[in-house]
Amino acid sequence: MAMFGRTALKMTNMMCLVGTIVIICFIELIVTRDVYDHYEHSLLRRSHRGFHQQQQQQQAEQEQQHHQYNNINHNSKHHGNSNYRQTYCGRQVKFYEKSHHTKHTGHHQPRVETIAMKHKRHYGSQHQRNNSSTSSITEQQQHHPAWMDVTPEGHEQTFLMLQDDEVGAAAGLKQPKHGISSVWPVKREAVVEGDLILGGLMMVHSREDSVTCGPIMPQGGIQALETMLYTLDKINEQGLVPNVTIGAHILDDCDKDTYGLEMAVDFIKGSISNIDDINDYDNCSKGHKKKIISGVVGAASSVTSIQVANLLRLFKIPQVSFFSTSPELSNKQRFEYFSRTIPSDHYQVKAIVDIVEKLGWSYISIIYEESNYGIKAFEELDDLLAKHSICIAVKEKLVKDSGVADTIAYDNIVLKLLTKPRAKGVIIFGSDQEVAEVMKAVRRQNVTGVFSWIGSDGWSARNLVSDGNEAEVEGTLSVQPQANPVIGFEDYFLNLTVINNKRNPWFVEFWENNFQCKYPHSPYTPYNKDYKNVCSTTEKLSKGDLDFEDQLQFVSDAVMAFGYAFKNMHQELCRGKPGLCDAMNPTKGSELLKYLRKADFIGLSGDRFNFDVNGDGPARYNIIHFKQVAPERYKWIKVGEYYQGELRLNMQDIQFRTKDSMPPESVCSRPCERGQAKKHNDTPIVRASGRELSYVLLSGILLCFGVTYTLVIKPNDIVCGVQRFWSGFSFTVVYAALLTKTNRIARIFNASTKSAKRPSFISPHSQLVICGILVSFQILINAVWMIVSPAHAMHYYPTREDNLLVCNSYTDASYMIAFFYPIFLIVICTVYAVLTRKTPEAFNESKYIGFTMYTTCVIWLAFIPLYFGTANNVQLRIFTMSMTISLSATVTLVCLFSPKLYIILIRPERNIRQSMMPIRYSTINKTTGSAQSSVMAAVIVTAATCNENEKVIKSASNENIPAAY
Repeated sequence: MAMFGRTALKMTNMMCLVGTIVIICFIELIVTRDVYDHYEHSLLRRSHRGFHQQQQQQQAEQEQQHHQYNNINHNSKHHGNSNYRQTYCGRQVKFYEKSHHTKHTGHHQPRVETIAMKHKRHYGSQHQRNNSSTSSITEQQQHHPAWMDVTPEGHEQTFLMLQDDEVGAAAGLKQPKHGISSVWPVKREAVVEGDLILGGLMMVHSREDSVTCGPIMPQGGIQALETMLYTLDKINEQGLVPNVTIGAHILDDCDKDTYGLEMAVDFIKGSISNIDDINDYDNCSKGHKKKIISGVVGAASSVTSIQVANLLRLFKIPQVSFFSTSPELSNKQRFEYFSRTIPSDHYQVKAIVDIVEKLGWSYISIIYEESNYGIKAFEELDDLLAKHSICIAVKEKLVKDSGVADTIAYDNIVLKLLTKPRAKGVIIFGSDQEVAEVMKAVRRQNVTGVFSWIGSDGWSARNLVSDGNEAEVEGTLSVQPQANPVIGFEDYFLNLTVINNKRNPWFVEFWENNFQCKYPHSPYTPYNKDYKNVCSTTEKLSKGDLDFEDQLQFVSDAVMAFGYAFKNMHQELCRGKPGLCDAMNPTKGSELLKYLRKADFIGLSGDRFNFDVNGDGPARYNIIHFKQVAPERYKWIKVGEYYQGELRLNMQDIQFRTKDSMPPESVCSRPCERGQAKKHNDTPIVRASGRELSYVLLSGILLCFGVTYTLVIKPNDIVCGVQRFWSGFSFTVVYAALLTKTNRIARIFNASTKSAKRPSFISPHSQLVICGILVSFQILINAVWMIVSPAHAMHYYPTREDNLLVCNSYTDASYMIAFFYPIFLIVICTVYAVLTRKTPEAFNESKYIGFTMYTTCVIWLAFIPLYFGTANNVQLRIFTMSMTISLSATVTLVCLFSPKLYIILIRPERNIRQSMMPIRYSTINKTTGSAQSSVMAAVIVTAATCNENEKVIKSASNENIPAAY
């Protein structure tokens, strides 16, 4: 039995290993999207295996070629032959180039530059398939992208690709005559050799909708990348880990989560290929092993970090982000291997709300980006603002994850802000690229200076937003994680050139963008094709022409955290022995994570750093302000800080507009002065419950309370007639209004489950007509009753000693004629209340109507036997009738109107249309373009929390007091 158990255990382990290998291979095939290339290379690997073994001595040279700057030798000379051969990984690789000339030149003059095959493997093999015939080449020439056109000056535009001669020959593919067309983006990598390798995921390029990668990002991209390289240099110079160097493998995610996830697959390839080389067609032989990525620094955006964290978690690779601030990432049950040096937005939201309170704002708008970063922050903002009784006027989303919005989308956001002119304060939780478009829309709508912005760390102090939009951004208050300059980095960066910085393959693009020139022999991109000038290569970076990212400390701290984790891990596992020991070759992610979370050090900025219990950075924030410090000269300055839950703000340094130090007023309405009162009849909660029917209902309740007085006064013929008519009529008015409401709710939701057609007769006018018809039946009943049996006062002798003056209807059961129709309405209304009990909880007042009807039924079930059981006691019968009428009116008043008063007076932040109805029912019929044509009565999510045009009633004794807003 024991032998059988051991056998079964071995089989189970074997099946798990095989399953793991299959899954890993599947991931590799899916993400690289190059199954065809894998098939080609697999055939070639078998046919050339013997040849590879003879060429292993050349691998050291090939590794060095693999990491050349930009994978291009900018100093290479022109060759007469367009086919340039180079040995790479034991193969003869031919590099092709296609040069586009003006239409007047009928020849090509090739130029050869070196490109590492690994960086182009997807595109090169793909081109072989797509360009296997001359006709396909001609077609590509006719349909090349616009950015491949020839410059007016006739300069040749060079696009680089490569082709493996061995592969092409073996596969029997026809070689193109003049080379291969271009692709964008070009997959590049910054590589620093080391014993331990850190992956890096940077947003070197910005996000673009028309192409995968947009223009270069100087601050958050290139500077962040160089900070990582600079920090690695310092760690290795200090010998932090004895006789162990830390290297890097840095990729570009272009600020896109899907593209970033694709790039991040490179970080797990080392683990995959070392498990089994079935799918590792980049390696020269089984004896060659890739460096395993010990940890990953990045990504910058939260949405990309979430995607990458889910992948790295499967392979137990620790990840430390430097700019991702979404509160969701603090959940260690989902993101066990994720840490960050920047604090969570949970604390940033608290700081923003404190600023709003400090400015005295109670009515604001919120713009947030459509990403995890924006949505999670908005959810926390919404809750926290409600706790502080701060109302929200407009809520708008900025397109982020779903693409790049058109100009009109940003214009519409500004126009919606203008619909609530009293909400001057606007919180913007977004990224620089999107917020820059908002500021441009403000200028296009000619409303510069109308709004005052409270900014998040995603866009404040970014040149992309403020450059060219200074007047629009002026006065902004923003929260930024507290960071100090990385000591020595500015001098390091200013001394960089394309020549001495070949380890950064994107630096030439940064150089071209900074100096607005085309670097000699650099490949053309969609963004340098319009440069008229050619770089002299002698340009020099200067501090006056550059703006440094304020938060580079977080990048440096992320690298330092790994460095100290390696140091502590080496001390324990290798016991101080120089070099890597077997216990750290390779490092185990689960072990490294423990040392990483315990890292405690003084960083290159001079600040002490350590992770909190959630793996987040310490919550320290600077409050910065964008103001005009001189004519036409603007600057971000520090005006306060937020530390350990306390806001310190220097109001004297804040200047929202030139010569205007007072914060703008952002309130729904000004406080009432003495003798004034506000009317709330036009607020969302009143409109949602049917304002017109509510007035009818209140009138009926008032009549119910009034009829009690007619029952106890001295009877006469007129009083008896009024009693008979009024008692039944008042009830009919109340329950006719309630029946109309419940019927409307039932018809709306029944129609919504069947079709999108709007039900008939649900407008306020229609509801009043229906209610009037129901009441008219009671009037008709009373009229007939008065004609058949007129009401009159009479003497009633219940005993020989008693003589009572009463109305004739009290002596018998005829009063039930007045109550028969109201009781019928109560029954029908109760049935509708039961039918509508499953409607959304927040929809209008269905549950309150239901509770009212259930209570009313109990009251009337008690009244009927009491009324008939007191036939010989007129006084008790009158008392019972009065109590029943008063109780019914009180129940209706309390159950239906007290919830409204609670929201209007105590919880005004809930007085918004989306609180009246869930978002899924808040639809607008876009086909007609009218909000009134919605099945669900057109609830707009961006509705205001209060009515800015509330009327003010003045008392008679204070007629001279001016009316408030």
